[in-house]
Amino acid sequence: MRKFKFWKMHSLGNDFIVIYEGFSELNVCEFSSDYLKTISDRKTGIGADQILLIANSDISKGEFTYKVINADGNEVEQCGNGARCVKRFIYDNNLWLGDEITLITANERMRVGSKNNKDFVVGMNIRGIEAGDVKLNHGLVEKRKVEKQFSYELRVGDERLINLFFVSMGNPHGVCWDNNLDKKTMKGIYGFLLEHKIFENGINVEFCKIISDQSISMTVFERGVGETLACGSGACAAVVSGILTGNLKSGSSIEVRLEKGSLFVEWSGKIRDPVFLSGPARKVFEGEINA
Repeated sequence: MRKFKFWKMHSLGNDFIVIYEGFSELNVCEFSSDYLKTISDRKTGIGADQILLIANSDISKGEFTYKVINADGNEVEQCGNGARCVKRFIYDNNLWLGDEITLITANERMRVGSKNNKDFVVGMNIRGIEAGDVKLNHGLVEKRKVEKQFSYELRVGDERLINLFFVSMGNPHGVCWDNNLDKKTMKGIYGFLLEHKIFENGINVEFCKIISDQSISMTVFERGVGETLACGSGACAAVVSGILTGNLKSGSSIEVRLEKGSLFVEWSGKIRDPVFLSGPARKVFEGEINA
């Protein structure tokens, strides 16, 4: 029976199974969706929000290919916290000694660097801030301009209306600014959006509260996973929306408070410029599992 090595890692509780092709005789592309779903299960497998599959692209230049698989076994576009954990993995295993690496996904090339031996930073690109950029199917009630971004009012059930601000960070996000929603209501809203397939490719939803012009709190629900303790691309999307709507200060480090700590996001306020996400990346343990 074949086995492969893995690392279990996390960033503020957003946890990952990291598999590097170079440490195994297996082709990571051979893993079936059902198998990846099984090892993501917290009762029958290792347990994780996502699986990160790494392979060499041009190791002489510090370039690696990078696939992100959600706990439901489906591949998604990218993951900001995952990218920073991959940098930690490559750093700790001496796979590349330069300050930065390049991670190549299906639709992105991301530069990831080190701030110190605990915190890592990734630059992420904004792909759009309109409903079409997150593939909204239906449910739109009203579109209105709020400063530099559009708010889209969606009907959830028979009575509730919510306002979402859409941001694509290569993956789709809907940001909801509402200081009065409790956790039960948030879960209900997200469940409705999934059940009625309002978004063609699903949606990640960030429920955010303004603390100051340099600080927010965030609760996040990720497609294919559900509620997670943290989401890097979600933190970026929330800060982009906060700056565009005039609630947050551009060009400064914005604290995004989560259940187990904070991520920090910097953005100039210009759509063409990258969004920089920094925060911790930790190894939990390593092991082997049957393929």
